[in-house]
Formats: sequence, structure tokens, C-alpha cells
Amino acid sequence: MPTVRVYPSIVVGGDPYPPASTAPVQPPDDDDASYYDISYPSGPASVTVDAVASGVSPGQIVSVTAGCRARGSSGAVLVLTISDQSSGTWSNLSLPTSYGNLTGPTRTGQNWPSDGNGNAKVRLTVGWDGTQGVTRRVTTLWADVTYEVPPNAPSLSSPSGTVWTLSPAFTGTYSHPDGEPITAVQLEVRRVSDNALIWNPTITSGLSGTTWSVAYGGPALSSGVQYQWRARVRDGGSIQQWSPWSSWLSFTPQANTPPSVSQQAPANGSTPGTLTPQFSWTYSDADGHPQSAYQLQVQRVSDAASMWDTGVVSGGASSITYGGTGLQAGVQYRWRVRVYDGYDWSAYTGWWTFTPSVAPNPPTLTSPSGLIDTLTPTIAGTYNQGSGSAQQGYQYQVRSNGVTLYDSGQVNGAIGTGQAYGTNNPSDTPATPPALQWGTAYEIRARSIDTNNQWSSWSAWVSFQTQAAPLAPANLSPADGAVVNAAQPTLSWTHVDPDGDAQQQATVELQRVSDGAAVTGYPVTLTQAGGSHQVTAALTASPATQYRWRVRTRATPGAGFGPFSSWQQFTVATTPAVSLSNPPNNGTVTSPNLTVQWAMTGGSGTQASWRVVVREAGQAIYDSGVQSGAAGSCTLPGSLLRNGKTYTVEVTVTDTLGQQASSGQRTFTTAWTPPPQISGVAAVPVASQEVG
Repeated sequence: MPTVRVYPSIVVGGDPYPPASTAPVQPPDDDDASYYDISYPSGPASVTVDAVASGVSPGQIVSVTAGCRARGSSGAVLVLTISDQSSGTWSNLSLPTSYGNLTGPTRTGQNWPSDGNGNAKVRLTVGWDGTQGVTRRVTTLWADVTYEVPPNAPSLSSPSGTVWTLSPAFTGTYSHPDGEPITAVQLEVRRVSDNALIWNPTITSGLSGTTWSVAYGGPALSSGVQYQWRARVRDGGSIQQWSPWSSWLSFTPQANTPPSVSQQAPANGSTPGTLTPQFSWTYSDADGHPQSAYQLQVQRVSDAASMWDTGVVSGGASSITYGGTGLQAGVQYRWRVRVYDGYDWSAYTGWWTFTPSVAPNPPTLTSPSGLIDTLTPTIAGTYNQGSGSAQQGYQYQVRSNGVTLYDSGQVNGAIGTGQAYGTNNPSDTPATPPALQWGTAYEIRARSIDTNNQWSSWSAWVSFQTQAAPLAPANLSPADGAVVNAAQPTLSWTHVDPDGDAQQQATVELQRVSDGAAVTGYPVTLTQAGGSHQVTAALTASPATQYRWRVRTRATPGAGFGPFSSWQQFTVATTPAVSLSNPPNNGTVTSPNLTVQWAMTGGSGTQASWRVVVREAGQAIYDSGVQSGAAGSCTLPGSLLRNGKTYTVEVTVTDTLGQQASSGQRTFTTAWTPPPQISGVAAVPVASQEVG
């Protein structure tokens, strides 16, 4: 609730009778600019003035609190009284010796006088308390007026314009500046042609919130006649004030033709294959009004028990899925519907009967699935009766890469038993099931049919894949171009299977390169999980002989062997050896000129390169580098060796097959007789010569 402060006039010099026309003023900047002195007997014993609350009617006031600004001599008491038309309320105020603002009495009620212009008037009186000889100076008087404001004029919603009913509902919106609730609505309905009052009710019940609606309850309105209406509302404050009247809103009622409705589905006498059928109907309206609501009812025929009543459902929907008490297959039910055009309801349709005949649920396929090791898997699953009847048969489809390869048609019998793929069925497509292929991905789905000839939905597609043959083995050893020294080398490989299956068998082929002849005992098929095999025949190593081999593996019997690896050619040869003939081991070299000599045996029989390294105290002092050719000697530089030292020499040779052999480090010592010293030789100076 708002509060406004109003002031009576104060005149200069303490004039106790201010003119009534003097306007109220705010407190002056100078406290002594205008005042009343209350000092009996030297001055007036009291002063009475009026303050006007502009814009506030007497009936709006809730309470008024008086106040003043004053001072007085020590012990001075001022009596401040506030009065309405009937009586007053007063307070004794002890005055400070210097100016101060003082709060006086409060008076409640609505019995306030008017200033003649509809504004409330408050009377204030200041007087003495009977004590003489004290000074009481009042510079300002005021009244704080707390009042209630009325509601705003309501906003009208309907009826407006043409309305298709002779009993419209009057609706509007309520608002209040202070948020006070609504307690009453008053309507005024008049005929426009002669302004005759038709209906003037005051409604006090069923009102809440910010909107209101009042059903028409007056004399019968005439179709095609224009009327106008307005409203005002009352709030729920302590005073309960009426709002101003709203503006007029005109409307013309028209007699409405109720809509009509015809049922569509489920059809009368039908057997829908679901326990939650879809109900649908067709709406029509002669006046062109759209459907705004409907109500549908379902009953059991045998005892007229209600299975579902939608109640009034708003909107223009013309179909709805069953949502009542659970229906049962084979039980007869009936349904009807009515519709609403926003003004009138249609009559209910007649009853239509229907008997649900529910299909079983899709079966659960259990075979085939995942990785299979057969091209004739058993098609089997679990029958899911659900609300359907007993099982009669099933149907399945097989596809690959999204293309259907085979449709079994109806197969009579239990899907739990199933049948092997490849079985011919009376209505299958094609007539002969195409053979499945190894290493191929497929999908299968199925559906069931019950004894009421109701098919279930198809199951989801289930993936399965036939085993794939292994790929060509990898990581073969000895690899192409390898040289081996063993007469019965070990062959090794890595089994590669796209399905991750372990090796069960391997076939090894081994041939001599020169004439392509198979080595005795080969090819051989090994039943083993491992990827290695030691050659069982003795291969020829001297002279060095070339062979080739390849291998293939098998993981599962159904998918068979994979392809052979590529041929890997290798050479069997003895390991070459190199022997030093000079210098002798731990021998003594008696000359600074040394020729290292050696010979290679074994291997391919032919030396392809050589290298000589001489070391002193572990450090190489000579390295010939790798030299091509079949040489068997190397002469060291004449200045390399020193007398009385110990050296090692190592010769490394490589044969034409790339096999290396080393002599190892051979130790030798140098010891030779140095040449005799030259004696009798003296140095003489040579004269300096100038060149001109």
C-alpha cells in the first residue's frame, strides 16, 4: 500500500489563522521562516490546520500518522492531535531544546472529510499541555496518509465479434497495482440497438488468479443481434475497492449447429492385430468450426464394463492409441466417440465392436550367429508367444551385403527345432537355396506365425560369418636369398588367419632349384599348431646347393587350406674357413718387410673378398679395407713394423655366397739385426753463397 506525506500551510509570524486557500508547503530551509508559537497565556493555546491528500479519496485511507518539527524550552510538552469527522487521536510530545522531527499519533479508518473535490482532508491540532511559562514552537506539520489503490479496469477477452453460441462465457483479465486478489466481478450486458440492460450480475464465487470467467445466466440472447458488455472488478484488500468500468466490448451471438462425427477404425466387427489399437474418426461441422475437443469411450461387450474413457481431450486430433485397461486377445469390445466444435458437443456415435487378434512377438534367433564352421547351419530360435496364440510355423530370410539371397516362405513346425540351411521349402524363393560361401558375412532374420494365422513382426537382423581360409603364411625363414649351413635346416613361418583361428595343419613343399626335383619326403602335410619344421632329408651342402620352399596352412576343416606362400630360395653350404700360413702363430718376424699369407677352404669354394688388419697393443695400425678378389697374400708397408715389438694380424674373407670366415688374431714378434753404424763421418760447414 502506498503512503503519501501531506502538509498544511504554516504562515510567517505565527499567525494562528492561515487562509484556507493557502497551499500546503514542504518544510522551509529556514526553521524559523514560518512557525506557530504555542505559549499560553501569551500566545494561542492551540492551532488547528487541515492537510489535503490530493488524489486520495476518503474511502481509500487505511491509516494516518501525524508528525511535526518543533522545539521548546526545557520541559516543554506539545499535544499533537489528528482528527477525522468523528473524533481525534492525540499524543504528548516532549520537545527537544533544538529543532527535531517528532512522530505523533496514528488514526485508522475511512471516516475522513472531503475537501469538496473528492480528496481526503486530515485535521491536525497542536496545543499546550496546561503548563505555563514554557515556549513551544512548531515550524512544520505533516500527515503520512497510507491508502489502498483500487484494481485496474479489467481487460476483456470474450465474447467479442461473432460468437457461435447463445450462452457465451464472459472472460477477462484482472490486475492490481499492489497484487491484491480478486473478490468480485460485476458485468453489464446491453443490447446495442436500444441500450436496454439485459443482464447485470455480481459474481463473488469461483474467482482466483488473474483471469476470470462467468457463464451467461441472463435472459435468452437472440441470434444475429448485437450486444455490448463491460465489467469491473473488486479487490480483496482491507477496504475492498471496485475498479473503474472497462471499455465496452461488442459481440453478436449466432445459433450454432453442433458438429457431426463418423467412426473409421477399428472398423465395426474388425479383428485388429494389436492390444493397443488406433482409434480414428472423421469430424465435420456445418458452420465450418474446427474440432476443439473430443471424448472416446471403450467398453467390454460381455458386461458393458468401462475399459477406457478419455474424458474431454482438447485439440483437433482425429485419432488416438488405446491407453486404457489392458485388452485381451479374443475378447469382444465396443467403442464410440463424440466431438466438440468449441460451442456444442455432437451426439455420441453408435457403438462399434472389435475383437483384438494379437500376433506373437518376434522370435529370438539363436542360430546361426557369429563365426560358423559350416555352410549348412541350423536355422533355429525361440518362439515368443506374447499375447498371441500357440506357434504354427516360421519364416526366415538370409542376405549378404544388403541383398536378400533366400526367403524360406512359411516353414511349418517349431522354430526351436529349426532346419538346416539348404533345405527346400514349399514356398521358398528361390526354389533351391543358394549355397553359402566360405569367408563371407551374412545376416538372417525370422518371424513367427501362430495358430490364428497372425504373423509376428520380423526379428532384427542377426549377423553371422562363415569361416575364412587362412591367408598365405608370412615371415618365412630361411627367406629368399638366405644361406644356411645346416644340412637339415629348420623352416619357420607365421600362420595368418582373418578370423584369428589357430593353425591345425600345414603343407610344406621343398625342391632343388637346379632341376626342380622335390626333396625326398616332400611335399609333406603336418598336423601341428606350431609354425616350424625341421627338414627330414639331408640337403647337399658341398658343393653349395640351391633349394626353394613354400608353405600353406589350414585352421578349420570346413574352410580348408589357404594359398601357398611365395617360393623362398636358399642355398645350403658349408661354412668357409681361413687359415694363415705367414706369419707363424707366436712366431718371430725377422724382417721389417712382411707378407701376410692365407688360404680359404669350404663355403662356396670361391673367395670373393678379403681384409687384413694389424694391431699393436689392441690398436689397429694397418687396415687394408675390404678388397675384392681371390688373393691369398698381402704385403705390409715396409715402414709399418718396428723392431722388438709384438703385433697381431687378422684376416677376414667372404665367399661368393656372402659367408664370412676369420682367421682370428695371430700374434707375432719382430726381431731383426739392425744395419751397422757408419763411422768416420764428420760434418763440415758449407760457406754461405749469395745469389745475385
